[in-house]
Amino acid sequence: MKKLISTVLSVIFLLSILHISAFALTFSDADYGDTNLNAALERLTDSGIIMGDDTGTFRPFDELINSEMAVILARADGYKPYTAAEQNGSYADTAVNHLYELGILASNTNTFNQSEKVKFIDYITATVKLIDYKNGLDISTAKTPEEYLTNAYELGLLSLIPDYEPEQFITRRDASVVIDLAMGLKLTNNETMYLLLIDGNINNHPVVSSAPVPTANPESQNAFAYNMNSKMDKSKNYMFSPLSVKTALAMAANGADGETKAEILDTLKIKDLNEFNAATKALIEKYSGGFDYARYNELSDKLNNGDYSDAEFEEYKKLSNELRNGKSVEFNIANSIWLNKDYYAGSDAAFSPDFEAIVKDSYYGTSETVNNDDAVERINGWTSEKTNGKIPTIIEDSGFLAELINAVYFKAPWQYEFMTENTAKSVFNNADGTRTETDFMNDRGYYDTYADENVQIVELPYKGNKTSMYISMDNGGNIDYDNYLSKLSSNYINLSIPKFKIEYDEKIGSTNGDCLLKQLGINTAFNQNTADFKNMFINLPLGANVFVNEVIHKTFINVDERGTEAAAVTSIGMAGSALPPEPVDFTIDKPFTFIIMDNQSGDILFMGRYQAVPAE
Repeated sequence: MKKLISTVLSVIFLLSILHISAFALTFSDADYGDTNLNAALERLTDSGIIMGDDTGTFRPFDELINSEMAVILARADGYKPYTAAEQNGSYADTAVNHLYELGILASNTNTFNQSEKVKFIDYITATVKLIDYKNGLDISTAKTPEEYLTNAYELGLLSLIPDYEPEQFITRRDASVVIDLAMGLKLTNNETMYLLLIDGNINNHPVVSSAPVPTANPESQNAFAYNMNSKMDKSKNYMFSPLSVKTALAMAANGADGETKAEILDTLKIKDLNEFNAATKALIEKYSGGFDYARYNELSDKLNNGDYSDAEFEEYKKLSNELRNGKSVEFNIANSIWLNKDYYAGSDAAFSPDFEAIVKDSYYGTSETVNNDDAVERINGWTSEKTNGKIPTIIEDSGFLAELINAVYFKAPWQYEFMTENTAKSVFNNADGTRTETDFMNDRGYYDTYADENVQIVELPYKGNKTSMYISMDNGGNIDYDNYLSKLSSNYINLSIPKFKIEYDEKIGSTNGDCLLKQLGINTAFNQNTADFKNMFINLPLGANVFVNEVIHKTFINVDERGTEAAAVTSIGMAGSALPPEPVDFTIDKPFTFIIMDNQSGDILFMGRYQAVPAE
């Protein structure tokens, strides 16, 4: 009688997002103890009017120079894209000429000394002229400096600068506060310059014509992920981990041979299994270890209470630097293989030494031996530990010869926070044509986006920009996302995205009937007569054969203002003998695909689709 061999691969995905304000990330010298300046800079940096210098500092008490004034006023007018590379050089030239053409500056680049320091009265004059221009007034009529100063006083532009001398040079601090007050003034059309700037960016959001949606390139490194996504059931919400499934099947391929091995590798788009094993080893090494949040929080409390030593202060600075530079992203991969000695009672069945060596060396896996009495408790305990309790169980009984378990843990803070006070009810247009009101998170700032008539994509980076979530409103087909992601560009948008939760449980492989993995090309592995996994074990009873019985994939993801928490389990069973309110610029209110990608390697870690707001 043929025996049952159960090989379970559990892949765990946990993503906890911590929120860090966009302003705090803008300048390394951001804590000025000046609430008026801090508030002004938050609005100005969010609007792209001020970006600091190349070193990431603002230096509020430095004196402003002409090129900086020109850039600030041109940006306030909504002129040109706002990127950090355009703070000087040719952009300053175009800014000067733009303001000269409007009549705000009296000179163009031929006579305008860009390196000269700006007097307080000259900055006030140019700012008032910009306001008059926005109000549709004739600014060609000359006024005296005293008249511009009086106008500024009447408009409230000097309310936060009690002591000033018109002929003194203006500081970056005072220039920022003045332009912020100017941007918030209600104009004759009842708009503010902040609102006009946002409207301008909405109207100029890049939407381009496009050919039919390109399908996934079969030679792409993410071809397997895109192919798998194209086969998923689009009638419901789902999330899967291509990294998990690929790693699981690749581990199995190391114990396979012949047509079974060839089908697995071809489906996974792995041309050289030895190279993939080496790449997997490098990936695990790259992300091994995580950020010590417990110690960081402990030291933060000590500093706040003033109870710390010099050594603790130095340790806190080291951890803070790691947090700023992306160490806060945790992505750990754990593997283990388990042999049930009671399955073939009295036999010497074991993992092949070669297979066991590959798992240990390339996948950093551990090899464990269990029996019928302790198998369930020990394996579920390992799974729960590696997933922080999010996936407490993966097996229900000990009726297996072997378990191969892979756990993936991911935790990362958003680069920019979603403030809970900005969350508001809005309508999501479900895939079936119904409309459901749900909570939408909102943020305003610079995001990399792309849009045409087929897709609208936005990147939500995690801290350090090494990994990102990409959200794409599209038809959910076999889309070549690599083609679109290469076209993303920075745009100032109002982002609105629903809070969402997905729980997914699906059998993606089975010996009986059709299944997703069979559709992708893995067939022989599910055939009890032709499957070839003889390289995985030694000393099997005479006549015993190993084949894949089923592949179960379970996932969970929850995205809200506090962050995202998710888990995934893939189970492979083998038989034989895991600013202003109402932002509207970039609203994700239709079914969307989401991708979590390692931006350095280009590999997709997790992928899913949100089709509808689930019924409560």
